[in-house]
Amino acid sequence: MSEREEELRLLKPLTVESRGENASALLRQLPELMRELLRSDQPSMIDLRAIPLSSWDHERLHEVLGEGGVSAAVALDEGVTIEVSQSAIPGIWWLEHLDEEGNLIGQYIEVSYCPEALITAVEDVDDGLELLRARLFASDYLRG
Repeated sequence: MSEREEELRLLKPLTVESRGENASALLRQLPELMRELLRSDQPSMIDLRAIPLSSWDHERLHEVLGEGGVSAAVALDEGVTIEVSQSAIPGIWWLEHLDEEGNLIGQYIEVSYCPEALITAVEDVDDGLELLRARLFASDYLRG
């Protein structure tokens, strides 16, 4: 099942704006997503903007999940910034995608050991190795 199909299966019952009921339904699904992560190392992503969440729903989500001690901002080449913050529940992360002007263009809950946005791509590590070699050579550390 693709990530999008999984997303639709999980969120299908959440179709009408609510006074916290949609947040409660979403929160009841999180333990299963965490069990799936522990069973198969399969992370999950929930697109909060695809769900009719009211202000009450958002408050309920933040009340239950809280904020943890880890946060980071990742700037992408396309001018998009991903703000990642750990919830108070290990394994559950808040992600917000912002455009160049700082407008919210995506909002997600990710269930994972480490958010995908924070994992360095193999190609980037390869580029980093070449950059480090060049800097070490330029600074004379390797010649000494």
